[in-house]
Amino acid sequence: MTNGSGIATVSFTGGAYVSTRAYNGTSLATAISNYDYLQFTILPTSGNNLVVNTISLYMGVSGGSMSASLLYSTDASFASYQTAGSVTGFSNTTVAQSSFTSLGINVNNGQTLYVRIYGWNLGSTYYFRTKAVVISGTTWSIPKITLTMGTNFISGLNTYNNTDNPILNDSVHILSGELTEQHQTSTLRLSNEKAHPNSDKARIFPNPVTNGILNVELENGISEQFNLAIFDMSGKTLIKRDYSHLNSLSLDLSAYPTGIYALQIQSSNFIFSDKFILK
Repeated sequence: MTNGSGIATVSFTGGAYVSTRAYNGTSLATAISNYDYLQFTILPTSGNNLVVNTISLYMGVSGGSMSASLLYSTDASFASYQTAGSVTGFSNTTVAQSSFTSLGINVNNGQTLYVRIYGWNLGSTYYFRTKAVVISGTTWSIPKITLTMGTNFISGLNTYNNTDNPILNDSVHILSGELTEQHQTSTLRLSNEKAHPNSDKARIFPNPVTNGILNVELENGISEQFNLAIFDMSGKTLIKRDYSHLNSLSLDLSAYPTGIYALQIQSSNFIFSDKFILK
């Protein structure tokens, strides 16, 4: 626990922090400008994030009455802060609990939460006592990701959203992996092997597309129903159509702006993905 320069003395007496000769301002704004505060710090365990839902204060006065406000920040300089709430006109001479709920304060791994109690309207002959600040919230661990590189690894990994939005790099594909919260390690294998077994069974041309028409040729045809989709580089689906029993097809893309796109063909027994440039 630390205190602002406006607090004359702070001692730990009778199981509580006792501060004297302060809190004579008439408003929270005055208390802030006078640095009339006690400060507590909360630091999440390394590797964990924290969401603070409730902060409870245990406060009392030796006589008279006063008001207090709880402010918080993850900025050590307190240049920016939020107000959790205020307790006005309390006069209990024994330490009693006051709670501020539904706060939803996010404290990320490596950050510190600074909690300040600002007081005002307390006569100079009295003193303010606070026993503790109690934090209630939720913590969770941050999953660690371990990358295992294949022997033919080629740098330059592009975006791979998921099987529905395949924005692929021709050289590097994610072959396998899993990621689970609350566990320590996940493994992703990267290599320059083809991600799909049918990559050499189909082709698209011309590439770049200069006349607005993209041709798709299937080496042995697809004798069942299949889905064709085209995505832009943000993963947005632009075209999604169903076909069956085809060896080739042509797509009119003249309505779309120039750029890089991804095409995917998928059936129960066949999957093909590739990128193309539309000029």
